[in-house]
Amino acid sequence: SLLFDGSDDRVTAAIPPTPDLSSSGFTMMAWIKPTLATAGIVVGRSLTYLQVDTNGSLYHNIRLSNASDYVVNPANVVLKAGEWAHVAVVYGADNISRFYVNGKEVYASGVNPNPSLVTAGGAFVTAGSYYNGGIIGNPFPGYIDDAVVINEGLATAQIEQHFAETKSDYLAIK
Repeated sequence: SLLFDGSDDRVTAAIPPTPDLSSSGFTMMAWIKPTLATAGIVVGRSLTYLQVDTNGSLYHNIRLSNASDYVVNPANVVLKAGEWAHVAVVYGADNISRFYVNGKEVYASGVNPNPSLVTAGGAFVTAGSYYNGGIIGNPFPGYIDDAVVINEGLATAQIEQHFAETKSDYLAIK
């Protein structure tokens, strides 16, 4: 895992062009151990990302092709500082964002914008902050490991399987 200081750290990887996400959806997930000192982005593509706020709540920002944002913020999903958690958000071709914590779906919400406006984000995947045109924002404080962005909306069983296959690496660590 990598420790992010919450001020200027990030990992960036270039990626190839992606398909139209309105038909395939996408998945963002990672193992995290937040300090909750500041709000911070876990993983994303430019301004489409999964973030943890200072109160431990998760939210998902979706950048639209008209340069506006759509935010999904489930009030009932709260993480604890200093504890490992497997977090995921899936935006499906059904136009629903689903949040998962430790392999369990904890929230689902229809996304109001026209699905054709949902963009794939930039040409970079980042962990620890967003990267947009040379600007770094919302740096994450804490540990991030096994961060992935997948160009399809994974099914619940696939999220559960990923959690089950990796949990022994994290939940035994304090």
